Amino acid sequence: MIRHIVIFTFKDDVTSVEKKTILGSLAKFLANFNFIKVWTIQPNISAHDKTFEYVVALDFEAREDLERYFSSEEHLTFAKGVIRPRLSQRAVISFTSDAPYQETDVGQPA
Repeated sequence: MIRHIVIFTFKDDVTSVEKKTILGSLAKFLANFNFIKVWTIQPNISAHDKTFEYVVALDFEAREDLERYFSSEEHLTFAKGVIRPRLSQRAVISFTSDAPYQETDVGQPA
């Protein structure tokens, strides 16, 4: 299983109504990919760090599915045209979520 996580914060001038609209569009967008096994969009509830407002987590069966998602015209268009212009910051990470931790894995990028 591959987990893809995007954490982000909207620009200061994005209203709560705009945020709701964008997040709703994101949910509809993600629902169109039948090879995404599980996905969620959630606000940050941490009392310790408010650096980022939201998280999007997607689970894929295989790395090929993640790559198919990344390279799809739909993803490229939505990310560049809808989401990214409204964000002040974001961070992205993808990792194998079902593999046990092994000390030898540290520092060995895929």
